[in-house]
Amino acid sequence: MLAWVPFLHIYQPPGQDPEIVRQVARESYRLILDLCERYPRFRASINISGSLLEQWEADPECAPLIAGYRACVERGQLRLVGSAMYHPILALLPEHERERQIDLHDRICRRLFGDAYQPYGFFAPEMAYDRALAELLERRGFQWIMLDEAHLGRVPDATKAYRIRGTSLYAVVRNRTISKTFPPEYIVDHLHTTLKDTPYVITAHDGELFGHWHKDDQGYYARAFESPDIRFLTVHEYLGELTEVVEVEPEQTNWEAVTHDLARGVRFALWSHPDNEIHRRLWQLADCAITTLAEYPDDPGYAAARAHLDRGLASCSWWWGSDLKLDVVANEVWSPDMVERGVKELIASIRSLATLPGEKKIEAEKMRTDLLFALWKKHWSKEREK
Repeated sequence: MLAWVPFLHIYQPPGQDPEIVRQVARESYRLILDLCERYPRFRASINISGSLLEQWEADPECAPLIAGYRACVERGQLRLVGSAMYHPILALLPEHERERQIDLHDRICRRLFGDAYQPYGFFAPEMAYDRALAELLERRGFQWIMLDEAHLGRVPDATKAYRIRGTSLYAVVRNRTISKTFPPEYIVDHLHTTLKDTPYVITAHDGELFGHWHKDDQGYYARAFESPDIRFLTVHEYLGELTEVVEVEPEQTNWEAVTHDLARGVRFALWSHPDNEIHRRLWQLADCAITTLAEYPDDPGYAAARAHLDRGLASCSWWWGSDLKLDVVANEVWSPDMVERGVKELIASIRSLATLPGEKKIEAEKMRTDLLFALWKKHWSKEREK
């Protein structure tokens, strides 16, 4: 019997259009709850981003989802993990910002899920990992982190427990090939062929794949979740079955990493590419905001400034400014409007400080102006070339 260990990550960026959140809720987030109800054998580990929870809570149409997910967690069908509140790239932030984002996520999950929230595991947004993150998570009491084959540098042996060298933290490594398909279909179609001698399959992907990005019109949910040849495990349960432990030193990278970038030493191409001017200018403004706020903790506008900065560090601004193709048939990841959304939060954090000298605010405004000029210059150049 194949043991399937599913991991789902659901997220919407801060400030997302409420109608988009509602649409994805109708198509995907409710579907996940329906699947849990229809198929009691189905079990999964899940990260519900604090950013998404915040938006559910504020929207009367989405708010009932919280109780639905809490019920699934309380009966053990879904297992929540820790993460970062607004989906920043933790590996690119200073430690105090990493800690804050983890604390904010922890706080909202404990408030909404109570004792049902027992985060043994951790999901780093975009699986962006570095050694310092492993050490931080160990100090905070986490037992495992979800990673990708790129971190291991090879296809994992899912019968072995990979422990990060020098720590007590386990690296649970997803099968990238299956995770990038529609897993219920792939697993059902290969169950008695290429997977017939496979004891464990670990998948990890955006939960929005279920219903929003992919419509199951061939009944693969039922065929997978009712199959007598498939059993389901949460990650915690999966680790409890393993006996052989192998020490590893994961690569500093992310779940979208490609070989040619890693060969050039580019670890986070979609968020900090050395050839990307937009990335460089975004980080210049973000670093300015982080440094400035740290110097003005007693400012009367600090709370507002801090809230803007927390949201402004969301990974989406960098993602949409990457101008990279994720595969040969896709369009470039590019949206100046999405980049500008993050820029507005970052500059608002600096503007909110009442006692910050005017010349420092002017320096930040110039960074913003230069960034936006570079952003829209590039955009209209791309449009002209079409």
